[in-house]
Amino acid sequence: LGSGAQLVDLTPDVRRRLAEGRYHEADELSKQMQGPWNESYQPMGNLHLRADRYSAAGDHFRKAAVLFARVGDPEHSVMADIGLADSLVALGDLDEAVRTYRSRATTHAFPVLQALVEESVALLDLVRGRYRDALVGLEGARRRYAELDMPQHLAIAEKQLADAYLELRLLPESLQGYEAALGRFRDLDMQIDR
Repeated sequence: LGSGAQLVDLTPDVRRRLAEGRYHEADELSKQMQGPWNESYQPMGNLHLRADRYSAAGDHFRKAAVLFARVGDPEHSVMADIGLADSLVALGDLDEAVRTYRSRATTHAFPVLQALVEESVALLDLVRGRYRDALVGLEGARRRYAELDMPQHLAIAEKQLADAYLELRLLPESLQGYEAALGRFRDLDMQIDR
């Protein structure tokens, strides 16, 4: 990572270049702030997560979130924190995962990320037996995906909602949800797991 003095001196220059549409220059300048290995934190977090190395994944996501925040990239910082929350789920620290998901969703107004967070927290609520909260959250995520015109996410959210209704033995609601999800999956030429 660049020195603290470089961070203070270069951050306004990076932001100015971004505002002027000089993206390549901003990217090159930001690399001076980040040091040679910064780009590896987010992908390495993903790799560790997929390899079931959850503590290492969390460490990489934490570093990525901090670095993205320092260079004024809140969207990627939020994505790194979502990766951290996913790592915490895998480690079984559900309370901290929920806090991490929620803190980032309320910090930034990225509708897609807010929908992903709402969906993730709802699924954790379902696992933790908080069924009312789970149904409200899954329905909210489903509604957001519809508003954002994200058909793949909408289809998956409808299936998850149907799964939740089935788990609660609310069979008419579950059947209706599965029919809606199946129709969307067919329209999108996607496979649905059974």
